Amino acid sequence: VHNGLHPRRHESPQPFFGRPKWVGYWSSPDRGLHHLLRAWPEVLRREPEARLHVFYEVDKYLSFAPGCPGPLGERGRILANLVPRAKADPTITFHGAVPRDVLSSTQNKCRVMCYPYQPIAYCEGFGGAVNQGIQAGCHVLLTLKDAFPSLYADQVTSLPLDPTVMERALQSAIVTSLNVSPGEHQSP
Repeated sequence: VHNGLHPRRHESPQPFFGRPKWVGYWSSPDRGLHHLLRAWPEVLRREPEARLHVFYEVDKYLSFAPGCPGPLGERGRILANLVPRAKADPTITFHGAVPRDVLSSTQNKCRVMCYPYQPIAYCEGFGGAVNQGIQAGCHVLLTLKDAFPSLYADQVTSLPLDPTVMERALQSAIVTSLNVSPGEHQSP
């Protein structure tokens, strides 16, 4: 079972400092995209060359999630407020669902895979999005929750577990990670 990782698609990623200053998010939007979208204006202010690439069927998610009860609906409503502004931002590209070869082409060019993981319930037992970011040579920013500490702690830069603290630290973590190759900026 490949768990979402096809190594041959990441055999020749561009050298880290030869890549554009791209940040990628390729997971379900309810797992932390809202943190990244909130952080993006400050990231862009500090790093004007930065570009954000978001993959997933965000529109399909937004067609039902805001109307759901409980935490799922609350997260959907937060994203429903953030996504229209983000779609109007020319530095953010929403790719939707794409074939793996199209996704890996962008992954291999991103400097940072940012996964400010804050799910509404336990949901990551493996995290194929993370292993793809690592294999693509991205500087992976990740909140170490669920199975992630045992799988990836030594391969990523960890974000604070507390959502409020993480949001305050996220802009600086992204800007730093755009300019520091993977493995050089590891959190404790």
